[in-house]
Amino acid sequence: MIALAAFTLLASVIPTPHPLPTQSPIPAACAVLSPATVGRAFGRGITALSAQLTGEDAAARTAHLANCVYSYDRAPYPVVLTINLARATGELPDDAFVLLPGQRHLPGIGRFTTLQVDNAGGGIVTVHDKRFDLTLWTPGFANAHLLAELARAALGGHTPDAPKRVAPWPKRTAKRYACEILGPAVTSAILGVTLNASSAADNLCQYAPASSPYRVVATLALEPKPPGTAFDLQRIGDYRETPSNAIVSEPELPFGHLIRPARLPGLSLFFDTGTTLVTVTTPDSTDRALLARLASAVRARFSGSRN
Repeated sequence: MIALAAFTLLASVIPTPHPLPTQSPIPAACAVLSPATVGRAFGRGITALSAQLTGEDAAARTAHLANCVYSYDRAPYPVVLTINLARATGELPDDAFVLLPGQRHLPGIGRFTTLQVDNAGGGIVTVHDKRFDLTLWTPGFANAHLLAELARAALGGHTPDAPKRVAPWPKRTAKRYACEILGPAVTSAILGVTLNASSAADNLCQYAPASSPYRVVATLALEPKPPGTAFDLQRIGDYRETPSNAIVSEPELPFGHLIRPARLPGLSLFFDTGTTLVTVTTPDSTDRALLARLASAVRARFSGSRN
């Protein structure tokens, strides 16, 4: 369900070399590669986002800190780079690393580094090094020089060259993005902190502070739906499959329901615009009033209200 797993979509498209054990001493990915460094390499303004939540267990926290997502700082705030850190492969001889079909070797970076292009034209660089392994992914385009510069920077001691050309701007995939319906300026005003926005998909927007550790503080998800309440009732049934989820009606919103997830911090609130099921989540806050204000701001945009 979108509300309870805002990072499911994003995690499904981030290439991961191998699982990250809870005891791994690797650093936080957003600290290894700062948004300023990425911005210099791209030639554009860049913001960062981490999935770390308040109150999560050590295993989840370690896994979340191993990932960082970078977006352009202008609407619709598309994701343009991800980095994933993983436990180092181990004390293998350098000749133990082999190229897989579709990969080519990038010399002079770490112990062994490869580049490959995914089915959508995105570039994936995988680096094996002594401290940790890392994977960089640029969705939609593959620039070997750019990815190599970022890989060197992530390993430490290297400042990327200023690009001869700025990185490309992704093509729009929708007329209306979630991040444009609820912009970071409105979200910042409601939550009382300066926030950046990040769009991994046109129907998903995540908001994080402009300062480290760039932890997500709010999420907006949009699901197209047919007329009527059958889809809404199905969603409520999905939540009720977990008995410890607390679900209460929110009468100020059309078919509004507030969900306090089981075994997770935070709150979710969903409502029906007639054509879209809107879900707003504050993953580490239980302030019902703030969540309702975010939802009301989204509703106003759908209704065309200026209030």
